[in-house]
Amino acid sequence: MNKQTLSVIAFILAALITTWSVVRFLKRPPVETPLEPAVVLQERIESAQPLEVRVEAARRLARHGVQARQEIRQVFQTARAQEETEVLLPIMTAIGESREWKEIPSLVELMRHPDIRVRGRAGAIAQRLIGADYGFRAELPEAERNAVIAKIEEALPVMQPRLQEFYGNDE
Repeated sequence: MNKQTLSVIAFILAALITTWSVVRFLKRPPVETPLEPAVVLQERIESAQPLEVRVEAARRLARHGVQARQEIRQVFQTARAQEETEVLLPIMTAIGESREWKEIPSLVELMRHPDIRVRGRAGAIAQRLIGADYGFRAELPEAERNAVIAKIEEALPVMQPRLQEFYGNDE
């Protein structure tokens, strides 16, 4: 082999290695900003900040899961009282992510909410925490929704010991 052939082979190898490195670098997952402490997110949600900031804080709080049960429970009660749908939706997701089974009665109550998004999310999360599909669908006529809700409310006292055994009694 002459010098020119070796130079071409070296150039091709360098190009292949460079391409491979670039492709590997571009395929890396994006770096996420670390989660703020749950208490900081709770304060942000309950503050007078713009709605978008509070909704994003609620979404991030949901990512804390079980470790933020206390903060999630407090924010859930506040959002329910203030009837802020846009904040309530991600907080209901947080209730599910944190496996906060003690809020099932509150979720069942929200299954009667006038906003179909709240009804649907509450029904989906309540049924997931219960571990059974009672057939609740937010778009059902009100009479049918109420019949399903009545079945769930009737079964809750019987389920409670099993839910406590399954999820534990974490505070």
